[in-house]
Amino acid sequence: MSIKINSLKEEEIRKIGDAFAEHEYAEAEWGMGYLAKNRRAISDYICAYVRMMIMERSLYSTSDRHEAFIAFNTSDK
Repeated sequence: MSIKINSLKEEEIRKIGDAFAEHEYAEAEWGMGYLAKNRRAISDYICAYVRMMIMERSLYSTSDRHEAFIAFNTSDK
């Protein structure tokens, strides 16, 4: 089941960004560290992506509790 996200509070968006930035990857994994100089930059990047996906109506959650998110687009733009 997926639930379309039409809006999130800024605090919720920041929690998503921070979760990506704070994730501990296995030693052999690169994670998102190669994209930015520090965790704040990673969080900012993800927050911007989340905002963009909300604007594009392309962000979905796996449940009402928002344990996970899916960003995809079903339009033929």
